[in-house]
Amino acid sequence: MSLTERGGRVASGKVSLAALTALGIGSMIGGGIFGLPQQMADAAAPGPLIIGWLITGAGMLMLAFVYQRLAINLPEINAGVYGYARAGPAISSDFHPRGVLVISLDRQMLAI
Repeated sequence: MSLTERGGRVASGKVSLAALTALGIGSMIGGGIFGLPQQMADAAAPGPLIIGWLITGAGMLMLAFVYQRLAINLPEINAGVYGYARAGPAISSDFHPRGVLVISLDRQMLAI
């Protein structure tokens, strides 16, 4: 007795490009999320790992607060990070990303 005779559906064997792309990206992200802590635990002592995770968590919390403040103060921008970057020069006349980049690269070269 075949699957169609029992009232079941037969798969066509085709998956769309979007579904395959999402599956691949999800697999890479999932593998990194679960693999990285295990690799770090194998390579480092617990104390520095905990300190590193605390610093990372604090940084992510600060970033979340920045986006919260931006969302509250600029509700008309609804394109996320790209919208804030695009509106940056209009928001503040002191916003000069190229100048900041040049200064930071100059300081890094002095450190070397």
